Amino acid sequence: MKKIFLLTIFSILVASAHPPGFCQNKNREDNFPFMAKVNAEDVNIRSGPNLNFEIIGKVKNDQILAVFGKKDSWYKVKIPYEFDVFINSKLVQIRSDSIGVITTNRVNVRSKPNLKTNVLSQVNKGDLVSLRGAKEDWLLIAPPGNCYAWI
Repeated sequence: MKKIFLLTIFSILVASAHPPGFCQNKNREDNFPFMAKVNAEDVNIRSGPNLNFEIIGKVKNDQILAVFGKKDSWYKVKIPYEFDVFINSKLVQIRSDSIGVITTNRVNVRSKPNLKTNVLSQVNKGDLVSLRGAKEDWLLIAPPGNCYAWI
């Protein structure tokens, strides 16, 4: 299956992560991070950099993504905020309907509510997570800041 995805590079910078001018090189793809626009409909986002990794969601045409790396023809992107990711509920103390606090270190964030899915990132004791719901022994949360996938 041919991967249908091209990146259009913008002059938009991730200002909070890098000083102004970090992307002055003419070949911006060599300077991560950068912002890119999806230019195809329903492009799969995967948990790893090849077709064997699970699909964790889809992005739409014209959606803007932050790109943080490249491996072969795959780009490492920050998981869009609207995606749901999962964390085991036993490792979270609920503070309110929408906030949880992680109770131990190196807690895996997963793409689906089971231990067989790939780990997308980890959170640590004291980290706050944005709660979106529950499914069995798992909590749906907003992707933490260090949560990446591949396109």
